[in-house]
Amino acid sequence: MPYAAEALTDEILGCSIIANHWIGWQGTDGAFIIDLGEACNITFIEADFLYQLGTWALLPPKVTYSVSGDNKKYKTFGSVEMEEERSSLLLYKGARCEVPEPVKARYIKVEFEGVKTCPSWHFGVGHPSWTYISEVIVQ
Repeated sequence: MPYAAEALTDEILGCSIIANHWIGWQGTDGAFIIDLGEACNITFIEADFLYQLGTWALLPPKVTYSVSGDNKKYKTFGSVEMEEERSSLLLYKGARCEVPEPVKARYIKVEFEGVKTCPSWHFGVGHPSWTYISEVIVQ
């Protein structure tokens, strides 16, 4: 996992400056585990992603959340499919999953599919793209 992992749970959302509170993966899928410190009742999980055409930061096509009490056996909490974005605007997009009844868990696994390379419509076509996450909110 990239450096400064605490930026994913510091309750500070990223801004348009990538160096501030964003964790990035280039040309790959990504996954990480958050330890809540103790088992908690969870009703939603959301990760905040950056879309910024000029920095080759694209939205992940799919984000999946899983939960565990022991960090060994994980159960899928939910997943979000994100539509491809082609805007020239700077965008912040949340990928949120909710459940009707609370689920008790201590560990949250966040997995996403990266775009990996800039697509044919992008001016960086064929070069590695980035996926940036600013914050993971669990409640």
